[in-house]
Amino acid sequence: MRHLISSLQNHNHQLKGEVLRYKRKLREAQADLSKAQESQKEMKLLLDMYRSAPKEQRDKVQLMAAEKKAKAE
Repeated sequence: MRHLISSLQNHNHQLKGEVLRYKRKLREAQADLSKAQESQKEMKLLLDMYRSAPKEQRDKVQLMAAEKKAKAE
């Protein structure tokens, strides 16, 4: 009987450890999701600003982006 109780206590302890690991992974995933959503909002704002800009400014922005990319390479 004591062996059974001890075995169940060990198993319970292991399960609690796994629960803590999954909770930590969930928090990390939620933080990553939050960052991704924030990034998505920023990109959407930039896209909306780009779309609302006159064609001359859009061309200038594309040229600047191409120059920046060339410098990075």
